[in-house]
Amino acid sequence: MAELSDRPARALPGEVHVATGTPAAAVKPFGITTGQVWAKGLDGQATNRNGVERADLIRATQNS
Repeated sequence: MAELSDRPARALPGEVHVATGTPAAAVKPFGITTGQVWAKGLDGQATNRNGVERADLIRATQNS
């Protein structure tokens, strides 16, 4: 699965997107916050990382 930061930004009608330095800053205008989430590394080891919840991303795309 591609990372959010790997995808090209698509402007919504009436919106202007400004280049940001982090994925967290990119999703903030859509009301999505980052926090500690569970993840599995490439080696299969379970770990906690800073990220976004998939449900928040889906909700933001449906509301746009």
